[in-house]
Amino acid sequence: MMQRDVKKFAARILISHLALLALVLAVVFVASRQVYNSAREQTLKQAEDRQELLANQTARGIENFYDAILADLRLFNPQESEEGDPDTRPSTAQPSAGFNLLRPPDAQRPGARSFAGRRGANLAVQLLTQQLQGRSHLFWIERQDEYWDSHPLNGAGSSPLERDIIDQLHTWLTTIRKPTISGFYKPYPDQGGMNLVVAPAGRRGPVSSLLVAAVGTRPIQREFLDQLSRNGAVNAYLFDQDMTVMAASQPDVVGVRTEMNEDPHLAPMIAGFRAAGYRGVGEMRKSFRIGSQHFAPSMLTAEPIQVLDKQWYLLVVSPLSDVDAIVRGLFKRAVFWAAFVAIAMAAILVSTATQLIRGRMRLERERHEMLQSELRQARQIQLAWLPDKTRITASGLDIASINRPASHISGDFYNFFDLPDARTAVVIGDVTGHGISAAFLMATAQLLVRSTLPRVLDPGRCLEEVNRQLCMQVFNGQFVTMLILVIDAAGRQIEAGIAGHPPPLLDEGQGLAPVALEPQLVLGVERNATYRTQQFSIAAGSSLLLYTDGVVEAQNAAGQRLRLDGLRNALARSDRSASTLVDATLAAVNSFRKGSELKDDLTLVAVHLQPSQSPSAQPAPLVPASV
Repeated sequence: MMQRDVKKFAARILISHLALLALVLAVVFVASRQVYNSAREQTLKQAEDRQELLANQTARGIENFYDAILADLRLFNPQESEEGDPDTRPSTAQPSAGFNLLRPPDAQRPGARSFAGRRGANLAVQLLTQQLQGRSHLFWIERQDEYWDSHPLNGAGSSPLERDIIDQLHTWLTTIRKPTISGFYKPYPDQGGMNLVVAPAGRRGPVSSLLVAAVGTRPIQREFLDQLSRNGAVNAYLFDQDMTVMAASQPDVVGVRTEMNEDPHLAPMIAGFRAAGYRGVGEMRKSFRIGSQHFAPSMLTAEPIQVLDKQWYLLVVSPLSDVDAIVRGLFKRAVFWAAFVAIAMAAILVSTATQLIRGRMRLERERHEMLQSELRQARQIQLAWLPDKTRITASGLDIASINRPASHISGDFYNFFDLPDARTAVVIGDVTGHGISAAFLMATAQLLVRSTLPRVLDPGRCLEEVNRQLCMQVFNGQFVTMLILVIDAAGRQIEAGIAGHPPPLLDEGQGLAPVALEPQLVLGVERNATYRTQQFSIAAGSSLLLYTDGVVEAQNAAGQRLRLDGLRNALARSDRSASTLVDATLAAVNSFRKGSELKDDLTLVAVHLQPSQSPSAQPAPLVPASV
């Protein structure tokens, strides 16, 4: 009982503490997730602001790069010839369908003069060449008669690049009326691309001269896009108005024209950028591709670039893993402290639970020891109420008994004593239940029988008096079964009073058989119940066995009961003394149980009527029966 109570208490404590620990862990987990999400949002916002700032600075740098080239061209744009210089070109000349390289001016072509040959231009040429050095290739195209001629400003001959530009872009060159810039131009597949910054340099009237700066995109990549990569952006792309990649962190895509809506995941974001004038920041949580390049989830920033009359834009792509790496570092520290708090709380809860369980175990142990002590004392008091286990009376009755409680205190009782008329009374009873309440009722019933029967000398009348007394008490619905035998050993006559108890078993040499007694109502139920005294006789050498239902109701491990027939079969041999009969009965019950626990109290009283007796016989000494 104590172990069961302690286990229940420990289970309640552990469940409650585990629930509290689970609650703490849930709170820590939710708080950690909130910290993670908050830190990620803040880090992502900072990364967006930083990337947007870098993209804006890069875009403005690219704009300034081309604006500076155009400004230099405008500084070197003489709108009128100096005084005294003849103008040999007709004012009504129209551009030809093609461009031809002009041979160097010589005497055979009077009036043909290079732009560099004009007075006052040498110094400007030197300054302009120094200004554009490393950024572009500068040359001059002039129309003479029906031809367009190219002139290198450094005084050398025309280069293959200049001739290729005139051959491939002559149609576009004929349309220029103001400073402009071309789209992406890649004259040689195995080299980088360029843009042409062109400014009219002619006098009033139709355009007769063009200043051309061939600006390569590799300086853009080195000076601006590579700088972005060094600042943490993994990829950067510069697109022209035709969605052609002019410069990129990955050079193998330069010159490729792509549609940004090819990827279904990327298309909505590009549409949003386009609606906002190719400006904005977005977060792609799925993998996507740009042309042939595949990307993990990334953050994208678009920034427009206005170069002369062309609208370009810059796209910067950085993986979200960079943001997550920063957040993970912060989150690891947060998780460490969260785990520390959780472990500390778990340790506190475990310590508290352990202390509570230990305290309860000490309390239950002390209570159990006190209860065991009280039960032992009660058992000693109860045993003191019971007579000696064996006795041989002066009238020749051999009596033996045993009481085996199912718990510490028995609800069974027995007694045997001499009556004033020289007869011997043998009493056995069984109180419903067992434990303290059954022991009190047993003691009351035994005391009433012991005080009533010597006075009335009749078993039936004794049962009636005991019943009235028990009905006047309050025992919470408990009742008593009882069997009273008044034995006249000399006359071999027995008077019996029975109240719901099993009749005794009589052995007259043919084995045990129940005595035919009329059953009557148990005690403590109906106050006015009557009990009749019944009589039967026995032969000399016969034995009687009185028992409680704990004997025939004994169970084995399979749940089977011994029952009366099993007991009779186990006790078939006759001619036994009282103590031998008690020992044999107890052995039969134990053999049937095979170690199974007793479910009910077990009490036996055996009476053996000796075949002969001497008037001078004295009571034999007390001999304990084996238990």
